[in-house]
Amino acid sequence: MTLDILSLPPSPPDKRIAYGDDANQFFDLWEPATPRAVAMMIHGGFWRAKYGLHHTSHLCAALAQRGIAMANLEYRRVGDRKSVV
Repeated sequence: MTLDILSLPPSPPDKRIAYGDDANQFFDLWEPATPRAVAMMIHGGFWRAKYGLHHTSHLCAALAQRGIAMANLEYRRVGDRKSVV
C-alpha cells in the first residue's frame, strides 16, 4: 500500500504569522520547548495555486520534536485570487 502525503491532514503549527496583506503571505511556526537550531521550509509547487505548504507540515513537526524551530513559508502563487504573474 502506498501512502499519499497529500491526502494526510496537515500537522498543526504552534503559530501562524502574517508577513504581508495577501491571505497567502504567512508562515507557520513550530516552536520546540528548547530550540537547538532554526530552519525555514519553502515548499515546492512550481508557483501554482494548487500546491501549498500543507504536505511539508509533517516534516516541520518532526524536526520541531527534535529541537529545531521550524518556519514553513507560504507565498502567493499563479492561479491565486491576487497572484502576480
